[in-house]
Amino acid sequence: MARHPARHPAHSWCTTTSEEDERPYIVMELDRGPARSARPDPPSAARSDPREAALALLDTVPAVVVTLGAAGSLYAAHGTEPVTVPAPRVTAVDSTGAGDTFVGALAVALGEDRPLREALAWAAAAAALSVQRPGASASMPYRSEIEKRYTS
Repeated sequence: MARHPARHPAHSWCTTTSEEDERPYIVMELDRGPARSARPDPPSAARSDPREAALALLDTVPAVVVTLGAAGSLYAAHGTEPVTVPAPRVTAVDSTGAGDTFVGALAVALGEDRPLREALAWAAAAAALSVQRPGASASMPYRSEIEKRYTS
């Protein structure tokens, strides 16, 4: 069955050359287990090692972003070496909503055609800001705050 996700022709990260969706599959912190979805879980042996889990998922998806909490994120795709991008060091108050903040900021950065490493670092800056505040949506930073944190 072919999937037909929303596409914008100006953004190479979301257009496809086949019927397969090329956008990255995002797995939130592996120590809690990946969220349930239509995609299969990585083999149980790979669940404790983010790199191995990402590589195992590449059997079923073209690209993977694994969030690593305070350690940052890992990106893996077919034909490339996995890339780890560290997160800024902060004192966390509440991690509720941090993953949603990361994913939203990553989508914005990729939509703006930022290079992958920059997009992951920008998303990490957004998540770092969010964990310093209590709550979920209330902790999500404004763009100006992310830009300030990212450039500092």
